[in-house]
Amino acid sequence: MATTFAALMSGLREEAKAGGPEAVTQLEALGNRCRLGRQLAQARLDQNLSQAAVAKRRAGYFTDPRALAGSALGHAALRYS
Repeated sequence: MATTFAALMSGLREEAKAGGPEAVTQLEALGNRCRLGRQLAQARLDQNLSQAAVAKRRAGYFTDPRALAGSALGHAALRYS
């Protein structure tokens, strides 16, 4: 079992390579989604906004408030893809 995030990612990359080109593409897409989630979370923090404040501003744009919370943590791609 990986004890660091770097070790986890290294293991995932090796598994994806062994799984072939489609698995590598899927892992890259997941990485892109996580980076976007981190950027969204940082933008919220930079503006000193709580998740509740963002949810209130965007109430009409999200049908599931958990999706907004997940995106702020960088996990939206994992739970709501």
